[in-house]
Amino acid sequence: MAGKRSLLLMLSAVFMVCLMGTQFTQAEESVTFFQPGATATATDDPNNPIPAEDGEVTAADALPTHSGVTDLSASGLNLGTAGYWFFNFDQSANTGSSPIFGEVRSLPSWISVNTDPNAAPVDHTLSNGSVIHTSSGGQGYDTLTLPEASGPLTGQTGALIATGSAGDSENVFEDMYLGADTPAQFWMHIVLDNTNGAHDLDRRLKFRGKEETGTREINMRLNNLSGSSSTTPTDGNTDVYSFLMEDWGEGDELRMQIRGFGGFNDRSITGIMFDVVPEPTSVLLLGMGAMSFCCVRRRRS
Repeated sequence: MAGKRSLLLMLSAVFMVCLMGTQFTQAEESVTFFQPGATATATDDPNNPIPAEDGEVTAADALPTHSGVTDLSASGLNLGTAGYWFFNFDQSANTGSSPIFGEVRSLPSWISVNTDPNAAPVDHTLSNGSVIHTSSGGQGYDTLTLPEASGPLTGQTGALIATGSAGDSENVFEDMYLGADTPAQFWMHIVLDNTNGAHDLDRRLKFRGKEETGTREINMRLNNLSGSSSTTPTDGNTDVYSFLMEDWGEGDELRMQIRGFGGFNDRSITGIMFDVVPEPTSVLLLGMGAMSFCCVRRRRS
């Protein structure tokens, strides 16, 4: 009996080591965008000499992953369970405010940002090069229920405005770094199209990720959001665009770029959210451990 128990535990241990070896094998960073009926992936290929790996939705229009949303909390879409960041939320009328004015921020511990008002613009997360962005709120924008940690928070949304994004591309996020505890897979959700046409993003949303070494970049480009064009505005309802990040880690950098059609106002985003994808291996290991323990207990009795 003791021999059988030892054999069972040994086999379980060997299987767990094999699984752990598979789990911790270094893989290539990738970003995948999901929209109804189509996906697009950009993967870092160390054998490819091109400095940047680009992915792009091949359809004429990039459709949101979730369209016309109102409730992001557990009672609705249940997004942002790992963290979130919304700008100028539920404030009285203002425009041209600091990008962190009225912010609702609860980012994951493995994400590092710099919003020090005294920081140089090139080091500020909410900037593009030498320009720090602005925000607007209390303008009758869409109302959302957020995944607030202390309980759902409902209010009128605001806008983080990239001040030079009308007719040109600007980073709305720079220098957002990942830490040591970054999960192997996580979602990054971008919330857009909440300003009733005043600053809605209508031309391009582009994820830009950099490796820790800074020598390679992985991009995902979305053009013509929600079927928009220079003559057709977006639909005027808040949308969510979701990116699945795989095998990113400490020191890697997340960026986001936006662009509007020329002649329109500066473009904006509403906020960002994060969700962690559970690791199936970890769940399986726990199940195996419990199974082995039960088998041993059963043999003893």
